[in-house]
Amino acid sequence: MSGLHLVGDFSGDLDALADGEFVARWPDLSDEERGNLAADVRRRAIERYRRLTPYVETSVDRAEREGAAQARRPAVPSFPWSWAGEAAPQLDAPQLIKGVIPAGAFALVFGPPGSGKSFLAADLAAHVAAGLDWRGHRVRGGPATYVAAEAGGAILGRFIAAREHVLPESFEGTWPLAVMTRGPDLLNMVQVEALIEELAAIAGAAGAPLGLVVVDTLSRSIQGADENSSEAMSLVVGAVDRLREATGAAVMLVHHSGKDSTRGARGHSSLLAACDVAISVDEKVATVVKSRDGRTGDVYAFDLRQVELGRDADGDAVTTCIVEHVEGDGAPMVLNTANLRGTPKVMLERLFAILRRYRRNLVDQGRPPDEARVNIGALREDLEKRGVPKATFYDALGALERRGLVRKDGDVLVPVEAPR
Repeated sequence: MSGLHLVGDFSGDLDALADGEFVARWPDLSDEERGNLAADVRRRAIERYRRLTPYVETSVDRAEREGAAQARRPAVPSFPWSWAGEAAPQLDAPQLIKGVIPAGAFALVFGPPGSGKSFLAADLAAHVAAGLDWRGHRVRGGPATYVAAEAGGAILGRFIAAREHVLPESFEGTWPLAVMTRGPDLLNMVQVEALIEELAAIAGAAGAPLGLVVVDTLSRSIQGADENSSEAMSLVVGAVDRLREATGAAVMLVHHSGKDSTRGARGHSSLLAACDVAISVDEKVATVVKSRDGRTGDVYAFDLRQVELGRDADGDAVTTCIVEHVEGDGAPMVLNTANLRGTPKVMLERLFAILRRYRRNLVDQGRPPDEARVNIGALREDLEKRGVPKATFYDALGALERRGLVRKDGDVLVPVEAPR
């Protein structure tokens, strides 16, 4: 009698029980007791109980579904708070690149094609991984990962060149800079979690927490999504926050500027609003255009020096470039772009960029950099190439003059540098 089972003080065949008694006794069987039943007896009993007690099974199914859903939900976050009157200033807040990128920050580097933005991002990652000061800023060294979603394996040459030409001869030990030649879809959280696992493995192999993760470029990391969509950019911001939370590293996105360079980074404005630091790159001049708790307007000019990696099978040189920081062109200039938007902001940035280029040219010629001057006509021509109409140009120029940010000296436009 395969259906014979002892339930309390009852011994008998489950199939022979009356419906009422079966419904009363079946729930008392433990999982182990049910598992000892023959498969066909157990199946008939389960189907019978469901048929006789649909309301019970519905409740059980609902509870199981709710339990599974609860298990899938992320843990409820805590919301720490403190009284402002009792708070102390964070005088030693951790910095990745002091005065430029805080530790664990969300950074955005953007610019038009050919501006040098990817080279700059790679240079920043190289210095972080090596713990080398960058442009006079202290660097808190830590392993770095560069996700080359756009360039793929071709980007490795840049880091090989950096290893040979950027790291000083005195550098010892390993250089914990990992290069991923394939990136995730940041809109797919399954892929984001897979990336986090890989980053954890890199940190484990390096023996230290990651300091910086660079994703280059954003457009190749969102699988054809609409960059102008607030929903898509909100998901990107959420993915970046998840990466920062899981790794403790600063995360830097490399992005394109729009067709109208006066409007900054391409796509929905929520991306720029969410980042902690934004660096605009144009014609090999990097400008800090946003810093949530720091100073904006710092300008960093650089050149790209071609270096040879070796020779191919035909004997031709295989080359790439490394970033060379421009020095010796006078005192650093600081843009005062506070409260500026649109064309006035771009005009001031372009004025500084052109002036930087002129100063560098003078240094190369052995002449004093302070002789550099920017003609108003040259600046207008530069902005016309960027789609700024003549009338808009002069409106923006007037706005900068009224704010005391520039002054005219005949046909020459002179910027008023912000105090350091």
